Amino acid sequence: MSTERKYKKSIKEETRALSIRKRLLISILWIIMWPIVLGMPILIIIGILLSSVVLPSLENHGTDDRGQAIVGIDALLPILGFILISVTVTVVILSILKWFLKNRKKTFFHYGGVILGGYIWIGVFVGGLVMLLAASEFASFKPVVQNNKQIEVILQNIGADDKLLEGVSTEYVKSFPDSKHNTLGTYQPVFSSDGWFSYGTISIKQGIDKPHINTVVAHEYVHHVWAAHLDEATKRKLASEVITLYGKDSWMQQRVDSYSTGHILDSNELFAFYCTEVPDAHLTQAILSQCNNYINRSKLTNL
Repeated sequence: MSTERKYKKSIKEETRALSIRKRLLISILWIIMWPIVLGMPILIIIGILLSSVVLPSLENHGTDDRGQAIVGIDALLPILGFILISVTVTVVILSILKWFLKNRKKTFFHYGGVILGGYIWIGVFVGGLVMLLAASEFASFKPVVQNNKQIEVILQNIGADDKLLEGVSTEYVKSFPDSKHNTLGTYQPVFSSDGWFSYGTISIKQGIDKPHINTVVAHEYVHHVWAAHLDEATKRKLASEVITLYGKDSWMQQRVDSYSTGHILDSNELFAFYCTEVPDAHLTQAILSQCNNYINRSKLTNL
């Protein structure tokens, strides 16, 4: 090979090596630059969202016993909606910018578009992951607790513990249209994704006479105690007790006939009935002891 050809080959190799180094330096420069160039606008947008959407949605929603904000669905929907809209708009704008840069002839701008494309994919992945995690925890957010003052007084009168009622709303309703029997009260608990009690609602039908209202409220409160505050071992023991007692208790069998016919009778329901409608002499010591732990049965006029 002639000296001239060797020289030309050497020049090409040096040029190629220089081109690789140049591209690598340009790529590193854009990797560093994009977070700086985009960081300030994104931080400004986040600040605007926090001040105009997120913080107002969290105001006056109170905190739970751990000091965490109690956030209702009415507050979460605008927050999640704005996050989704903001991410979508940002991705669209950045995708247009990426297309514009990648189609420039100059290597510097072309590589800026390539690197921006990588950042967009990372952002979409992280944003999607955050939305999935937020959706998975959606049920664990607590609504604002709303208490009816009259029902609160009744709960205090029957010996309900305020600490055990944290996260529980109370309300009067005109009727229970979905009920197949004469329902006077209901208790609806909501559990988080990991199975722990999150919040609940005690609903009482309007117009119940005063002597009987204590019993109805106490019945629903006992449901709450069972759902939120009894451990599994205690539940199993009580279930065995109430089912055994029910099997030889003709009065109770007649009392809960509408429940058993509708296939909705369970240990929780039996425990609530025994705690609020059956005298001490007809209860086992285990059932009576648990009932007395949570309500003042002397305030129930039917006992």
